[in-house]
Parts: sequence; structure tokens; C-alpha cells
Amino acid sequence: MKVFINDEEVEICKDVSLSFFLNDRGLNDFQGWAVAVNEEIIPLHSVNNVRLKEGDEIILVQATQGG
Repeated sequence: MKVFINDEEVEICKDVSLSFFLNDRGLNDFQGWAVAVNEEIIPLHSVNNVRLKEGDEIILVQATQGG
């Protein structure tokens, strides 16, 4: 099935959790990251509970320092 991560189309297996999807892409530590699925912010303690579906749009934003 297809999902989108930061507007890039990605082919994944069915019944994949958001946590597994992100870990599979090397994001093992979620500190400093904001994650949204279909424009809904996902609390970091809930990434294991979210199951991805066909066409889901995942947005990842990393916090940066600056001034």
C-alpha cells in the first residue's frame, strides 16, 4: 500500500504501525520531533498505537535551535 512521508510516496506493507514505519527509516528516538498523520499531531506516547492506512500523509518536523 502507499503512504506519503513529507510529500514523498512510499510503498509499505499493510497493517504497519507508525512506530515501526519510523523505526524502519532510522528514526529510533522521537525526542525533538513532531509527527502528524493526516494533519493530526500524534503524541509521542501514541506512535505505537497508530496503524497506517492506504493514502495516509505523514509529516515529520524536527525542532531546531536558532534565534
